[in-house]
Amino acid sequence: MRDDSNAGQMALALLLALAAWGIASPTLAQPQTDYVNANATLETFLNREQPELDAIGDPLPRRAVMRFGTERFQHPSSVIAMELSPDEATLITLNSEAIIAWDTVTGAELWRRDWRDYGQHIIGPAYGQRFLTFAGNSSQFFTPGTNNQVHAWSTRSGQVESIQLTDQAGILQLFGAPRIASFTSVDLSPDGDFLLAGNSVGVSQYTLQGKRQWNLENKPDVPLELGGDNRDRLSFAGDYSTGIYSPDGKLVAVHRSQYPNRISLVSSESGKIVSGIATRDIVVRMTFSPDGSSLFTTERDCGIRRYSLQDQNLTWELVVPPDEKGAE
Repeated sequence: MRDDSNAGQMALALLLALAAWGIASPTLAQPQTDYVNANATLETFLNREQPELDAIGDPLPRRAVMRFGTERFQHPSSVIAMELSPDEATLITLNSEAIIAWDTVTGAELWRRDWRDYGQHIIGPAYGQRFLTFAGNSSQFFTPGTNNQVHAWSTRSGQVESIQLTDQAGILQLFGAPRIASFTSVDLSPDGDFLLAGNSVGVSQYTLQGKRQWNLENKPDVPLELGGDNRDRLSFAGDYSTGIYSPDGKLVAVHRSQYPNRISLVSSESGKIVSGIATRDIVVRMTFSPDGSSLFTTERDCGIRRYSLQDQNLTWELVVPPDEKGAE
């Protein structure tokens, strides 16, 4: 009986000693201090004035601690148009919300502007569109604007100047009222002295001071309905005209909704048609070969074709039809 009493007293003494040691011990009290310090540190981090950087050096949003993936080469929503600078150092991407310049080496965004401040609303790709064209030295690129303007952009800084185009080639009758037809196509001559601007009523050549030199009209017998229930989804934007310069600047290839299966070859000096190319289907986009001997097209039947400028004949084609289950 005495042994059990002694054992109980010893156990009680041991528990009291452990309790006293725990209260006084800095080791057991440390977690509470660490928790308070961690909270203070986290609050300071989350409310920092300078943004934190992710693993590749891009700024994080305020209160973010890390990023999964990257923002490089990530244009918001769909890209409707893009163009690589001749020196291959800058990529420009564009949609109805934003126009963005990217460094092609790092993929980092150089600058961004709200496209709604500079151009008309773009629903999606359509016939006759050419929203971007670079100067040969890559220092500038050009876009069609609203109010009969073309915008000249500094490629690396994003500074922009507007060129007011005079002697508008035509007026569009819309909802019973006359309205200047917005440009949806622009190109710059190889020497950088002239601009081509195209819209629903034709293609015109202008000086960089905005003075019109000549115009090739577009007068389809049955106008495409703006935003109507067209069977061809690439025609939703209505009638169109687009033109591009040959590498030597002497010719302009023009495609108009008046002649959907034909490309007119025009003298850049006079604006007169000198010959033409009959295409297999409606032209979607076109470009000259670097030596100026051929014209390449993409066409509505999903064909890629090359036409000789010497005799205007088809010299090569590749047709890649869409999947039978895919949308037309």
